[in-house]
Amino acid sequence: MNKHLPLLAFLLLFSLTSCNLPASVNSNLIPGQVQITSPQDGAALDASTVEVKFTAAGGPFIEANLLVDQLPVSYAAEDATSPTVSGALSWVQPTNGKHTLTISLLTMNKETISTSILVTVGEASGAGEIPSTGQTPVAQPAQSESLDSARQRIIQILHDEYGINMTNPPIGRKEREGVTSDPWTSAIYYKDTFISISIYPDGREDHHASPLNYSDPGALTSLIKPGDKPIPMCRPSGTLKLLVVFVDYQNLGITQQEAFDALSQTVSQINGKYFEASQAAGVQNPLLKLQATTAYLSPPPATENQTLTPELTRVLTGYDPAAFDILIQIDLDANDSSGKVAKAGSFGWATSGCGALPVDVNMWISISTKDQLSPSSSDARLSYTLGHEIMHTMGYPIGLTGVHEWVCGDGTIPDPTDQCDQNDLPTLMMGWTDTDGDGVVEILDSTPYGLQAP
Repeated sequence: MNKHLPLLAFLLLFSLTSCNLPASVNSNLIPGQVQITSPQDGAALDASTVEVKFTAAGGPFIEANLLVDQLPVSYAAEDATSPTVSGALSWVQPTNGKHTLTISLLTMNKETISTSILVTVGEASGAGEIPSTGQTPVAQPAQSESLDSARQRIIQILHDEYGINMTNPPIGRKEREGVTSDPWTSAIYYKDTFISISIYPDGREDHHASPLNYSDPGALTSLIKPGDKPIPMCRPSGTLKLLVVFVDYQNLGITQQEAFDALSQTVSQINGKYFEASQAAGVQNPLLKLQATTAYLSPPPATENQTLTPELTRVLTGYDPAAFDILIQIDLDANDSSGKVAKAGSFGWATSGCGALPVDVNMWISISTKDQLSPSSSDARLSYTLGHEIMHTMGYPIGLTGVHEWVCGDGTIPDPTDQCDQNDLPTLMMGWTDTDGDGVVEILDSTPYGLQAP
């Protein structure tokens, strides 16, 4: 995981490779506790699919993850309505040897709870044993997918899973030195749906759909299937309206005007990068623009997890978050109090945008020194974190490798970077390139990605 995002970023990754079971949680569980009910700790298992059953209390829960030797192998979205959950997650291609299986759940309060067991798969020793190497626990084929075969597979997934015929989807693959696990990726913005697809060198596939610029979660796009992610995303075009609330812990010596000026400079810098990228794509007007409205709270309000809610924001600032696309909280705090309470593990996260109001905020950023506010600082945290997290509200995922897997740039040159921001926009994945050759970048195209009739 990179320095910008905690486990919460898992909201934007992983295809569903498991199933949920009806709730039947152990009544002895206390809130904040998760239990693996099968297999048992120390169990010896055969080499077929390993199913891990679990129960947990202390939600509502957003998601559950199965990790093998600390690496994610499957995921399930939860309905975020019940304080308890019971389910099962599968490790489809287990390797022989001793392994640590971990079930980790994420709550609506951005807290994680987990538990682990030790199991042995296949023969613990002897001929044919494949020892644990710390790598992603799946079988490795002789060679990775070629560009052409990956493209054909992505076209097939779009047709078979989502019922759309696209002949020229965007496709790219990072070229990080020494990294062999990066997938071919594709991102589709089509009507009211965002579709993310990854094809990994080891044969795994990850694809999911999310509602795009949606306001009614009860009337989701027909392309959203059970197991997809009903977390609204923003289309990377037009104007994104931000409501930015500074929460001042009064220990950095920052005035309200200084905070507002810094945000204005940051937004102008990011918008300037959007304009440059638009012109490079042959579009004279900016494809995307941020528009920020600011509010200031000092001292911080007393909240359970030290993050705002839409209702509290409305009461304390006078602004209605429903009138904005993204609700952002920026803590001015030398001690990072909110991050420690929420166990964020980083100084920034983003969950969703351009849809129904979130439980708390769409985005949170922590500023711990005054100079981090300035876009010209050597540590321009506000600038690069805001630019990076904005992309997560548009679907920018962390994939099964645990890192950001989109190609930065337009895909025409090798991309060795670990992540993208406004200085290195993923214009290929954002639809800011013309992949079908009709003279119109895909995000503005009425028939994007070589769309054909069914």
